[in-house]
Amino acid sequence: MENIIEEYIQFVIDFLIKFYQTLLGDTYDEKIVKSFIDKYVNVRYYNVTNYPNAKSFIERINKELRDVADELIKQYSDKKETVKNAFALMGYVLYLDDCVEIDNIVKLNNALLKDTNIKLEYTDEAKEEYRNLIKDFNKKKKDFFKIFECEDFELKFRRLKRNLQYVHMAQHCNVSKLYSDYAIEKAFNSGVVEENKYYLLYYLLTEKILTDVISLNFDKTYVVELPISLLGKEKKIKRYLRILDSSIVKNKISIRYSYKDYVNNKEKINKLINLGYKISLLLDETFDNDFDCLILFKNVFVYEKYEYYDIIMDSEDKILKDIVVTL
Repeated sequence: MENIIEEYIQFVIDFLIKFYQTLLGDTYDEKIVKSFIDKYVNVRYYNVTNYPNAKSFIERINKELRDVADELIKQYSDKKETVKNAFALMGYVLYLDDCVEIDNIVKLNNALLKDTNIKLEYTDEAKEEYRNLIKDFNKKKKDFFKIFECEDFELKFRRLKRNLQYVHMAQHCNVSKLYSDYAIEKAFNSGVVEENKYYLLYYLLTEKILTDVISLNFDKTYVVELPISLLGKEKKIKRYLRILDSSIVKNKISIRYSYKDYVNNKEKINKLINLGYKISLLLDETFDNDFDCLILFKNVFVYEKYEYYDIIMDSEDKILKDIVVTL
């Protein structure tokens, strides 16, 4: 499981299809249901919306889904009742998919099955199938996140600016006391061990991004490193990048390189940019006032101690980049 977020979203989509098949029964219509699910997933997970100024997520999703319902009724006037039922059932999906907190899942299920606004009749077999479906969905969600429980490694976050955090990883491995803390840290942060550490870091960070999205937090973004040595290992770096190969993750993570590393590996780093990965640039002592290149980067990190600092800060509006002052 490398692309965590896309796999989780597909898991939700599969659940929603089964949810509608179970409850709509003979009135199930794939085109109608797909229209609702596609819109729901785009708004709920990818934060794509026609109503960015809505006061809340619930107001936003309701407006989006109502637009879908109105359009479907125009297209399928003979299936107006099915459209209305599918739209009404989406109100319960918001609880089942963690958009709204549930006090009691049993009460929610009973409310759905007795909702007189939904013009459906359920057999005892359908009711049992529905309850088993919800039970299985919740169990699989818990099992999914158990995979990421890890006592030996921990993500550490340092706030850089509002909604922007630098991420690194600490290790709590039980290593023989024959080795000093310095020796352990040096081994952990060098060579192949360091490269492998970043695979785990990306894995855990994408899970953190998924939990952000599930809790409807679309604003947090993260800056991480990627060892420059990996740029020369084509097969290995492809494996690392597959973890990040999701539009959700790409919008939330930027990989930081120093200006020196960028100049020495410009073709390879530009290739990452062209593939849609966000790159941040740390301007070091080698920066040669190539201000035009800054347009390529998500964030630009600057040091106050260098001569370029005043020029950068005075031109921040023209550079149109998120400038981060570092120590």
